[in-house]
Amino acid sequence: MNIRFVAWVALFLSVQSIAASNPSNNHPFARVDMVYKSNGCSFPYSPVNYCDEKHVREFKDVLASTLSNFNGHYIVVTPSEWPAYHQKSVVALDVLTGVAIPLPIDAYSGPIDANGKVAGEGGIEYRRDSDTMCINGTILVYRELQEGEFCFTLKENKFIGHHTEYMEAVN
Repeated sequence: MNIRFVAWVALFLSVQSIAASNPSNNHPFARVDMVYKSNGCSFPYSPVNYCDEKHVREFKDVLASTLSNFNGHYIVVTPSEWPAYHQKSVVALDVLTGVAIPLPIDAYSGPIDANGKVAGEGGIEYRRDSDTMCINGTILVYRELQEGEFCFTLKENKFIGHHTEYMEAVN
């Protein structure tokens, strides 16, 4: 193998690692990338607009102040959507490009109790060295609630894994 090529790859990987470990090196917010069917910056029938002032401000603030915490060079952000129902959306921010990638759900929360009420915060698990995140609790997708554990994998700027209605038709 060519020594120059090996040295170039090593340099490239160390630059990526440094960029992902220093918030001042994070790329500023660039755009929201809706890879599945959408109405601009929202999934069909979803009240969440990822391009509104609230979301964009949060994305800019997080990129300016937070280290990557998911899949090497992403930051998982969970904006509060409906606090009374403990519902939060999920977005992966790429620190190298500034692109926001929404998880194809409206929101997640805790489990539903016997009275049909949300019983608290939902759980979300992810790691910096993994491309998979899992939600435990309830997810809201396309006007429906589902309870359980839901795992998604981020591959090539697209969430795959647990299938949701928003994954049916691609833009």
